Amino acid sequence: MSADVVLIHGSIITMNPSQPRAQAVAIKDSVIVEVGTNIKVEQWIGKDTKIIDLRGKTVIPGFIDTHAHMAGFGRSLTWINLRGVKSIKEMQRQLREQVRETQKGKWILGRGWDQDRFKERRYPTRWDLDMASPLNPVVFNRVCGHVCVANSKALELANVTKETVPPPSGQIDRDSKTGEPTGILREAACDLVWSILPETSVGELTRACALA
Repeated sequence: MSADVVLIHGSIITMNPSQPRAQAVAIKDSVIVEVGTNIKVEQWIGKDTKIIDLRGKTVIPGFIDTHAHMAGFGRSLTWINLRGVKSIKEMQRQLREQVRETQKGKWILGRGWDQDRFKERRYPTRWDLDMASPLNPVVFNRVCGHVCVANSKALELANVTKETVPPPSGQIDRDSKTGEPTGILREAACDLVWSILPETSVGELTRACALA
């Protein structure tokens, strides 16, 4: 049996601790079937094999671009993880636990909630978060990343009131009777709150990148 493609005379980075580098690679039906020395891999050469002489060039495993913003992703790992939370009460419980460990006035962030999983079958509101955190500003991103809920302290700091006009392509959900913001911000309106968060310190950024 012969390979479809053979790479020879190269510097192959394998990511295999027991064989970190090799000279050549043989590929059959889009599968790597041999990695090793030129002599070993040349055994896979047949009359129809395409031979690529690397002439000492380096070959590395494919890069898969997951579009992860490393610092931002790392920071999100320090937030309250609300994936799998099944009720607003459970969300409040996790928030109360975080409040006990957080300095008064410091922002508390979270991610991953999904109202479709909630026992209450509704969106959380600023008033739900206020019950657990009246003094610390709170912002929780929905699982989709396009909607967030902020408590009253966060809305106050962001100057979001019943008179606030949402930005283009953004929406501020309002109470149907009073017109007051419910705390739910959609799309570009999320930036009204996220844009006023304190700058991340060098130490926090370093820890975030390490987590990522």
